[in-house]
Amino acid sequence: MWPENDPAAYRPYAGRKRQFLAIAPWVERHGTRDELRAVAERLAPGSGDPLENDYVETALVADLPFPVDKRRAGCVR
Repeated sequence: MWPENDPAAYRPYAGRKRQFLAIAPWVERHGTRDELRAVAERLAPGSGDPLENDYVETALVADLPFPVDKRRAGCVR
């Protein structure tokens, strides 16, 4: 499903991607696009909202091949 109000240039990034190692949960786990945008406005620097800058902080550790191994499909640029 592609939301009609998203820029067409972002279509290649939509859908399932095997290249992602992980995606951390966001401040709100569920909501409509409008509800999530409202939360984003509350998080924004200078918003004055109690939720300002209250982002979820996390870390990711991965054992990746370096330098790039061009024989592996996931390493091809």
